Amino acid sequence: MIVATAGHVDHGKTSLIKALTGVDTDQLPEEKRRKLTIDLGFAYRKTMRSELIGFIDVPGHKKFIRNMVAGVAGINTGLLVVAADDGIMPQTIEHTCILSLLGIKKCFVAITKIDCVEANRIFEVKEQVTQLLAEQKIGYFDIFPVNSLSGAGLCPLETKLDKHSQDFKIPCEDQFFRMSVDRVFTLKGAGLIVTGVIVAGKINISDTVTISPSGSIARVRGIRVFEDERHSARAGERCALNLVGKNTIDRSIRRGTWLMNAKLYMPTQRLDVEITVLKTETRFLKHMTPVHLHIGADHLTARVAILGANSIPPGKTGFVQLILPRSVSSLYGDRFIIRDQSAQRTIGGGRVIEPFAVRRGRALPSHIAELKVMSDQTPLGILQTLSSKNECGVMIDKFSIAHNLPTNKVKKLVASLRLVTIQGHKQTTIFSVQKWDELAERILSFLERYHKKNPHSVGASAQDIQLDIKPRTDVNLVLAALNHLLSYGCLKEHGSRYRLPFFDYSPSEKHRSLLSRAMPLLSPDTGSPPSVDQIAKALHEPILSLRHTLQIGVKLGQIIMLEKNRFVSESFLSKLMKDAEDLVANSDKESFTTAEFRNRTGVGRNFAVCVLEYFDRTGCTIQSNDQTRSINPRRRSAKKNI
Repeated sequence: MIVATAGHVDHGKTSLIKALTGVDTDQLPEEKRRKLTIDLGFAYRKTMRSELIGFIDVPGHKKFIRNMVAGVAGINTGLLVVAADDGIMPQTIEHTCILSLLGIKKCFVAITKIDCVEANRIFEVKEQVTQLLAEQKIGYFDIFPVNSLSGAGLCPLETKLDKHSQDFKIPCEDQFFRMSVDRVFTLKGAGLIVTGVIVAGKINISDTVTISPSGSIARVRGIRVFEDERHSARAGERCALNLVGKNTIDRSIRRGTWLMNAKLYMPTQRLDVEITVLKTETRFLKHMTPVHLHIGADHLTARVAILGANSIPPGKTGFVQLILPRSVSSLYGDRFIIRDQSAQRTIGGGRVIEPFAVRRGRALPSHIAELKVMSDQTPLGILQTLSSKNECGVMIDKFSIAHNLPTNKVKKLVASLRLVTIQGHKQTTIFSVQKWDELAERILSFLERYHKKNPHSVGASAQDIQLDIKPRTDVNLVLAALNHLLSYGCLKEHGSRYRLPFFDYSPSEKHRSLLSRAMPLLSPDTGSPPSVDQIAKALHEPILSLRHTLQIGVKLGQIIMLEKNRFVSESFLSKLMKDAEDLVANSDKESFTTAEFRNRTGVGRNFAVCVLEYFDRTGCTIQSNDQTRSINPRRRSAKKNI
């Protein structure tokens, strides 16, 4: 269990932690000289059952709120410290607001310096604290009057801490590993050390972690949980990791960096969030307001794009998109704080709803309705609602990352909801049956209109379909949907064109005649096929008419266009591909040069270069740095790659 202090400067937070743990968390020389906590301090105590309670001592001065917020990121509970002589002070209020905004539902309260006041004053401060916590909707285990120097009142506090530690449930242990870094330093003989609270999953020695947002990879050489060397650490624990990797990892890690399982690596620069503006604010939060953002242990500037309104009044909650100047790592449910442009006061805070937000359509009523659904449902409920409302479906990979759920768990959710799964080349998308039927109907309706408008076209391309159907759908999703419809016989495919099964394309007699005259020239017995200009001269046809006819041949799948002025028959190109395969099969080498290909096929050099570049583009061959080419083992037919 991790406990962070909160409270005004000079109210005795550090002294209380020392009394509870025996550790003076003020380690910096400047802190010793000024007797003032400047940066985060760390300590721990063992309970009677040998369980560990970690303490993070945060600075109370208003100048160091930035460090305070970094310290309370990822904590389990708070320890609010209020001096009996001063009572509630400005940073007491601000720290309490921050705890509330970060989702802390219950905290411990210690009233310090009780030796300096009368008993009735302690009662007054108790009443003040109770009212403050009620306003912020934070519960408390109890209020403990203590004297950190004499030890008076510490025993009940220690007993309550130990009891709560026993009842504490480890959060998110079955998820992928995530840890926000709050300290980075090097030790002679060990190297790079990073510390932080593990917010999800677990980590073992020899595991590799991804450093975000840089994307660098590091290996875990050592783990310490407080002062104990461990083979592993888990969610809810504060640990130090000894990392090894390339020299560049030292430069890519700082306070605010995230360490994570590689499966979660997906940095983002836009976050759709639910935000609450503090009641103490005197102004509305307006559209595109510049703010300071604290998320995890990170601190950066941002702009606030209000969704569905022009502003959010004090004390109210709304949806906004945070626009960031650099990438961060964030997932659903992550808590954050925003402060004003001068970083002098806390404006509000909330939690991330959509970590992979997009600019297009962010203020649409349908999108805001989706955010409302996502803000108060379980992953199962979110998946069910989005799949039934989102016209473009739900991408499984993004959903899995956003909610830190293993793919197999998401697949179980999908199976329980009986959703339609569309498997694409790089991603899997799910729809409710109704939304899938609507997307399929939009595609089929477009093709019906397309055939009426273009009776001499063999069919529409995926790009044609993608640009027409509304709302705008990703072309990869369209391709996946087309393949799904093909598998059920709802469509027919001709090269890279798609048509309805009942549509029978037949070119005009004029085009058929010209195609039959041109085909022998595009499949020569020896040498290279002529260019479009040369074919037009040979057949005594206008070049524009010939080019249009050749394009019809392309749509029919009989002709391949290598470049603007170069066409070949599909059969001739297949023969050239077989020659390239034979060239490798009959050689000791796994690659060939342009000259070897030219000699094997008998075509001219310029045409050989044109063909090989086409093979590279369509994935039939792979060009190496030394200008040789090899056959791609995953190639598809040249015809399929038009």
